[in-house]
Order: sequence, then structure tokens, then C-alpha cells
Amino acid sequence: MADSKVIQYVQKFAWNSQSSETQRLTKRAILDLLGCALAGSTHDTVPGVTKTIEEIDGRGANAVWGTNVTMDVKGAVFMNAYTGALFDMDDGHRKAQGHPGAVLVPAALTVGARLKSSGKEVLEAVAVGYDVAVREAVRIREAGGPRKGSSGWCAPGAAVTVGKLL
Repeated sequence: MADSKVIQYVQKFAWNSQSSETQRLTKRAILDLLGCALAGSTHDTVPGVTKTIEEIDGRGANAVWGTNVTMDVKGAVFMNAYTGALFDMDDGHRKAQGHPGAVLVPAALTVGARLKSSGKEVLEAVAVGYDVAVREAVRIREAGGPRKGSSGWCAPGAAVTVGKLL
């Protein structure tokens, strides 16, 4: 069976082929989410959520930003997404009506660090993840889908982001 058009698109997506504006916005999105996650890491709920995740999965080697905690990949991605979205100040996309950065950036940076991906590879993964996620959000909205909430359209974006790194 031939690969889908989405898979073909992701496979061909190259950082060097993106416009300077796309490259600039991708970098800004990463910095935005990192700032939000660092702020969120100081929230009173973080130690309790961290403790719960550690009870379930234990510790690992992946950083939970803004803390001295390390977790396995899935725990670190979760905590970095949690802290990034905690104050609801993370990036938003008007057409998508949601916040892709809180999902895509922690996935890219945490998995990218684990795989020892280059900066260019991580930037490429974030850019293509955003593209696919936002296109899916717009498609859902145009089909009469829900007007709010990022989970339904960020999931394909996260899959693309991580898949691009693998």
C-alpha cells in the first residue's frame, strides 16, 4: 500500500525549504513555550502532579523544565506540556482556535533530546507538526466540528512531530 499524502508530505518536508518567516515563527513558538513552561514550573500544583507521575512511572533521564526532576520520556513530555499550558499564556493560532505549542514543542524537544537530534531536526519537526496540526484544526472547523479545544487536532500534529524525529 502506498504511503498517504500526509506521510509523503512529512517525509519531504525540509527545514531549508521553508520561508524565512516560517523559520522565524517556529523559533518564536519554541521560545514562547519554553518561557511559559518555566513560569508554569513554579506553580503550586507542579510538585503534586510530579509526585503522581513518579509514583506511576518512576524517574528517568529526561528533564522536566524549570525543576530538578527527571522522568521517562512520556512523563517529561507530559510535565513540560502541563507547565507550558498551565497559565494559558502559550501561543495560539486564530484559525485553529487553540494552542499547538503546548503539545508539539514539549514532544519535539524532549524526544529530540532523547534521540540526540540536531537543532535543525527539532526545528523541522516542530514546523511540520504545526503545519499538519493547524491544517487538521481548520479542516475540523470547516466540517462543523467543535470550535474550542486543541486535543483533536494537536494529536496528529504531535504524531507528525515525533515521527519526523524518528
